[in-house]
Amino acid sequence: MINIEKRSLKLNKKEYMEGAILYWMNRDQRVSDNYALLFAEKLAKEKNVPLLVLYNLVPGFLGGSFRSHVFKIKGLEVVEKNLKEKNISFFLVSGEKTEEDILKFVNKEKIGAVVTDFSPLKISIKWEKFLKQKLEVPFFVVDTHNIVPCWLASQKQEFGAHTLRPKIYKIIPDFLEEIPKLSKQKSYSVKTPQIHWQKIIDDFKDKSIPEASWITPGETHAKKALKKFLDNDLNSYGKDRNDPNEKGQSNLSPYLHYGHISAQRIALEILKKTNKKIESVLN
Repeated sequence: MINIEKRSLKLNKKEYMEGAILYWMNRDQRVSDNYALLFAEKLAKEKNVPLLVLYNLVPGFLGGSFRSHVFKIKGLEVVEKNLKEKNISFFLVSGEKTEEDILKFVNKEKIGAVVTDFSPLKISIKWEKFLKQKLEVPFFVVDTHNIVPCWLASQKQEFGAHTLRPKIYKIIPDFLEEIPKLSKQKSYSVKTPQIHWQKIIDDFKDKSIPEASWITPGETHAKKALKKFLDNDLNSYGKDRNDPNEKGQSNLSPYLHYGHISAQRIALEILKKTNKKIESVLN
């Protein structure tokens, strides 16, 4: 069993004093199978303080269309619902200056430590760099998107999959473990403003690219899509996935992109379905 700390990095040298633990959700928009949220929960239990979750919405992020906006918003609505069932307060702020909005929230709510999920995007690194310098509380990043944490997979820039793959293969059996469950938290009365999800959708200006009709957002439907793939399409996936005349895709890509499902969960369920161990697949 891998210690969850091995999936985390502390980005500054600040020490915890007091205050709630904040999980700043970014790349991985789900409640289950989320190591960043589990790490934040661990800190909250150790300090006996509330656990809060915050998402900063940037409409049209990196040129995203109305279609991607709706998929994200409806997925976040599921996140809010699932967090509520765990007695975890969910906050949504919206604005173009993400790093400044996060800092304002931390100061206003007197947050004691911040945990975020790992993203390799340049803009995410820019946000982290700003907060690393400005935050007066501990700041952690947890890689919950990759099975093997990025910084452990390789310490340098790789120039090809053939050099990176052996490094991942060497340690992936240690990390491909069953993921712990998030516990229901103490009933802390942390007041959250009501989020008007439909208004957020309606306020998006350019609706020229309509909502996708073939897929339903959110982690609940991501799990259903995975089950459908395992039951119906896994056996033919290797043969049909590159044939444009066949419906050979898993249709899990949008869920993975927005973090509605964990890549580790997919790998674990495939191993269970095929009754294989990871070592036999790698050899």
